[in-house]
Parts: sequence; structure tokens; C-alpha cells
Amino acid sequence: MWYNPSGFGAWLSLVERSFRVREVGSSNLPAPMSSSFPSSRQEISILLSARLSAVAILLPFLTAASTLSLKAAPVRVLLTAFGSPEGVVASAGALETSSDGRRWTPAPGGSAALCPPGQALTAPLLLRSRDGTVTLTRGNLSRTYRGVIEVVPGPSPAIVNSVELEDYLRSVVPSEMPRSWPLEALKAQAVAARSYALGSGSRHRAQKADLCDSTHCQVYRGTSAESAPTDLAVAETRGLVLVQRGRILPAQFCADCGGMPAPAAGGDAAPPKPDASEDGTHFCEQAPSHRWSARISQRALLEALGEQRQGAVRRVRIEARDASGRITAITIEHDFGTVSLNGAGLRSRLAPAGIRSALCRFEADPETGDLIVCGLGHGHGAGLCQWGARGRALPPWNQDFRTILQHYYPAAALEAIGEAPGGAADSASLSGSRPAP
Repeated sequence: MWYNPSGFGAWLSLVERSFRVREVGSSNLPAPMSSSFPSSRQEISILLSARLSAVAILLPFLTAASTLSLKAAPVRVLLTAFGSPEGVVASAGALETSSDGRRWTPAPGGSAALCPPGQALTAPLLLRSRDGTVTLTRGNLSRTYRGVIEVVPGPSPAIVNSVELEDYLRSVVPSEMPRSWPLEALKAQAVAARSYALGSGSRHRAQKADLCDSTHCQVYRGTSAESAPTDLAVAETRGLVLVQRGRILPAQFCADCGGMPAPAAGGDAAPPKPDASEDGTHFCEQAPSHRWSARISQRALLEALGEQRQGAVRRVRIEARDASGRITAITIEHDFGTVSLNGAGLRSRLAPAGIRSALCRFEADPETGDLIVCGLGHGHGAGLCQWGARGRALPPWNQDFRTILQHYYPAAALEAIGEAPGGAADSASLSGSRPAP
């Protein structure tokens, strides 16, 4: 097994012994829990985070899926796939343009340049169509988006897509998780993605956007990514979010936690539990990068650290690990100085050299001076483990999405945002953004 319940030290010892330096450069290719979240009969005050306006609502928290009487405003997504609006053309069957969202004018020929050559953009340009979709094209890149396209003026004009939350998720879920995976895993991903969208705050405020379309936030590729299985996953979890301490949780997720999720942010959560069955088999065992190793030459390590001069690495010292065994502080000494990295820095700076996660250990080859790194998992390891969710949803476990979410977010409750009783709906703007016209 990869975990010893007697304590972290014993588990880490097992982990350290379990890593075997196999052939250089090789890498492996690819207990049921309660089915509901804890419930309470106490009234709680639900304070939505910065992604929704601060609104206090007293609700009887009678079940694990009680309802928040709020309706999310459209999400504003920065379209980094196109970068600048220069050279981008919008088209639709009945394209309309506007500068204020109130007066709309049909676009001649059903198309319009987002930034006409030689013209400085001084006011917003909004584009929509009667069928609700707009296609953007530049060269060989063409994507169709639901909702409204807005060109935000400024020193660096940006393209923003204002889209209803559930339509946004129809593209995000299949962009983040294969549509062929089990439905319950897809539903867990849908809840996590919805929670992240509403709970993470405005990450691109300068561009008047809430999120972007890349891995910096959540991958979003427009209507081309949509599929029947993921549409069903979004529909069957419509409005469901993870709530912790009265706020929508900005639910992180990763590709492969390596069999041990990273500790929750904040430091006050319970120690992470292994993502493994009773016999010690990791639920994410089938991930293509679950067990990996990499040989890193001194030259490659120096280059990854930004040093182009010829020299030698003198010492690699692991300063700290978290409760999951991941490196949180590491110091690398070389001929020209010392570099200190945290876990995220270790993954980002040394990814080109083959480091896939901070759940790893280092050894030195005494003959060549190369570093041999062996590890588990891929990514930061926090929140939902996507390969783990897949494993849990498959036979013989057949876990539903609630059980899956309970493991990865043990301190959270499942809530629903939607219309209030009687059909009335309250609306809160996301991050102060203007709702789509």
C-alpha cells in the first residue's frame, strides 16, 4: 500500500521505498464512501464569494442539496485563443452589432471585422446573432461561441465572450475531461467546473473578464467541443455547486493526484486521504503519467533554471514537504548561485526537463552527475483527481458523482443555485461585470 494509517512519516517512508529508478527516461503509460454529503438541520448564512455579489440568505440546510435562491449572471470569458482582435472577423446568419447593448444594427453581409484596419477602437463593440451563436475567424483558426462577443477597448484590446453559465460548461467539461468517460465522472467534473467558475473571483479584471479560455482558468473552446454525454452531465447537475463555510468553493481539479491528493488550501482541513481502494490500488492507476521517472543532466537542469553558462549543480536540498508528501520548498545550488522554488515553481520551471508533479524524490547518479527524479501523478494534485474520478465511476466501484465529490472535497456541501420558490429568481452580477444584453 501507499499509505500507512499510523502516520505521515510512515507513509512517506513507504513512498520513498516504493520509488524505483527504472530504465532511464522510462514512464508508465496508462473504499466506497457514503453517497451523500453531510447534512445539518441548522440554519446557516450563505455568503456568496466575490464571483457573486455579497448577498446573505438564511436557508434551512435540511439536505445535502438544498437550494441557493440565486441565479448566476453570464460568465465573461477572455478569448486568449485569438489574442488581439486585429484580423479577426465575426460572422453569423443574422449578425448584429452594438456599442452600448441597447441599439443593435444588422451587419452587412452577416460579417464584421472586430478591429477594422487603421481604426482605433474607442468604444466597446458588441456582436450577437438571432440564433445565439457567433463565429470568429482569423486565418485557419475558427471557433463558434454562444452568447455575445465583446471587443473591449484599451491599450491592448481584448475579445470577451459573455455566455450563460450552463452554456459555458457545455464547452468546458468536454475540454477538461474526455467525453467518453463514465457519466458520473463527467457530472463530478461539471460540478467542480461550475463551482470554480463562480467561486474563483475575477481573474482577468483588467480585460473586464471573469475567466479566460486557457488552462490558466478552465479550457473553453466554444461549441465545437460540445457533445451529447457532457451536455447530459451538465444538465443533470444544473445549478449544483460546492459550498464551504458559506461560500462557493473555487474547486480546483487536476489530471492525476498520484494516489494522494494535495492538502486543501487554508491549512485547516483534515489531512488528505489516499485516493486508493482497500487493497491499496490507486483509483488513478490507469493515468498515462501515474508513475514516472526522468533523468536530468546538469546542463538541462541549469538551462531549466535560466542559466546558460556551463557549470555544475552542487546540491539539491528538499526543504519541506506537505502532508501528502509533495515538495513545497526546494533549494538548488550551482556554480553561479542558489535557486529556491516552491512546489508550483518546481513543476513549472522543471516541466521541460520531465518533472510532472511535486510528489517526487531526487537521486544523483554518481557516475554522470545526472539527477534521477521519480514521481507519482501529473499536475498540482489538488481537488478533484480526474483520473481518480474515472476510476471511482467504473466497475466494480460504480460511485456516483456525489460520492466522488465527497472524497475530493470532504469539507464542502453540495448546494443548488436557481430560481427561488414560486418561480421568482434573483440575479447577481459576476464580479461586477455587465450581463449580456
